[in-house]
Amino acid sequence: WGIDLSEAKEDLLYIDSLPGCKVIIKGNHDLWWTSLKKMNEFLSEHSFDTIEIISNSAVRVGNITVCGTRGWLIEESGTDSKLINREALRLRASLEYGAKLGGEPVAFLHYPPLYKGYRCEEILQLLEKYEVRRCFYGHLHGPSHKLAMEGLWDGVEYRLVSADFLEFKPFCVIS
Repeated sequence: WGIDLSEAKEDLLYIDSLPGCKVIIKGNHDLWWTSLKKMNEFLSEHSFDTIEIISNSAVRVGNITVCGTRGWLIEESGTDSKLINREALRLRASLEYGAKLGGEPVAFLHYPPLYKGYRCEEILQLLEKYEVRRCFYGHLHGPSHKLAMEGLWDGVEYRLVSADFLEFKPFCVIS
């Protein structure tokens, strides 16, 4: 839970040491997250060459194109609608970028766009518009796992991939 990139260095070193290409998006505890330019400079400076960052962008990995953003949850008061709209714009930018790269668009979101008792229509409409057929999300931990919506919903396959849900075992997206 580093506050800046230098405090996140050890975590990024570990992630870089894992096999394969790692593509990361911002989560709600990523206080170290800065601009894409600064983060890419930091990764390059420390030779973290297996980590790619998505920020209003996308990354082609094999036959898929990884798109995504943090997302957000609207509280009952509705005061977070500005944040939802901003995250929907970021997802749109990522999906547009991904469309130029080709490949199957696969969405990764920190917050679930769909779970028991909640639907984020702004995000769900973008998944439909850009013909996303697979969506991976996190944020749900411990007792909230029971709220997860997994499987096929409105033509999109959803999967919860939060670390504790997966017992801290990476999930392979490309087969």
